[in-house]
Amino acid sequence: MVRWPFRDFIRRHDWLIKMITLFSVGSLLLVFMLLNIRVERLQAMMQYVSPVWLLFSSLSLLISFFFKALRWRLLLKPFKNSARVSNLFWIIGVGFLVNTLLPVRVGDVARAYVVGEKESLDFAPSLSSIVVEKVLDMSGLLGMGLVAVFFMPLGSGSQGWIMHGFRVVGVVVAALLFVTALAVVKEESMLTFLDRLSIRVPLLAKARVLKFIENFISGLKSLYVNVKLLFINMALTVADWFTFCLGIFFIFTAFNFVIPIGAFVLGGVLVGLSYLLPAPPGYVGTYEVYWTLIFMAMGFTESDLLLATGLFSHVVSVLVTAVVGYLGIIWLGLSFGKVLGVVRRGKS
Repeated sequence: MVRWPFRDFIRRHDWLIKMITLFSVGSLLLVFMLLNIRVERLQAMMQYVSPVWLLFSSLSLLISFFFKALRWRLLLKPFKNSARVSNLFWIIGVGFLVNTLLPVRVGDVARAYVVGEKESLDFAPSLSSIVVEKVLDMSGLLGMGLVAVFFMPLGSGSQGWIMHGFRVVGVVVAALLFVTALAVVKEESMLTFLDRLSIRVPLLAKARVLKFIENFISGLKSLYVNVKLLFINMALTVADWFTFCLGIFFIFTAFNFVIPIGAFVLGGVLVGLSYLLPAPPGYVGTYEVYWTLIFMAMGFTESDLLLATGLFSHVVSVLVTAVVGYLGIIWLGLSFGKVLGVVRRGKS
């Protein structure tokens, strides 16, 4: 049997090859967009951008991180009552940095490992708290999006497809909420069912999965049983994402463009959901493509303005993430090599 000489090399460096491939595709997308607009007008608009509003956009992202940290502390309460908000803030920054640099979304895995190390928590409850966080995010984004649709200008012509899209998301979120509620009410039955379902899974892996699910249900119980805690977590979720949306409002304001409240909230919701889609390192190219398509679908027709605002929003987002992430690595006494090691362990 003839052995392909590059097979071992590709197997050892598959993550690097994926990064280079996705980065190249993203770069080509960005170049294609730049070639199909009026570059002179784009340059003219960029000369008059207000740095003050860009600073406000950066600050809104930092405040969003703070709201995330406050919510995460509440979600960790069933497992540890004294998690420090400062540590959680910087760990979130490190997680976002990893998600920005790597083509696969492993920043949450890194977060779970780092918070476990810094707050003396096991990996399973740490990761389960992040999964609960994602359920809250999806629920919050769905609610905000549905409300924002009704504040859209009547002549935009976008309500139809947006409502259809939110119906699909709503079905998914409703199914998630039903399963999580069922898991809380019928915890023992759910664990028994999963135990039987995974009869052919190796014992060690099976034990880890069941332990994770048990911790996940424990975190959910604290929300479903304590209505006040659930309300506070949802309020923090809305505050987090509304602050994120304000960052988009400030980007458009920096270009002296007035955007209606319904448009910047709905745009922020859809941009937030776009982070779930495949993207190259640094979201190069895809960020601008998603941004432009989202706002054009909402009725905005000035492609030059949309690309310019998308570029600046991208730069602000990456800079804030990089600064918070690297400062977080220093604050937490980590190194980037150690963070990547954590990611590799999580992937394996």
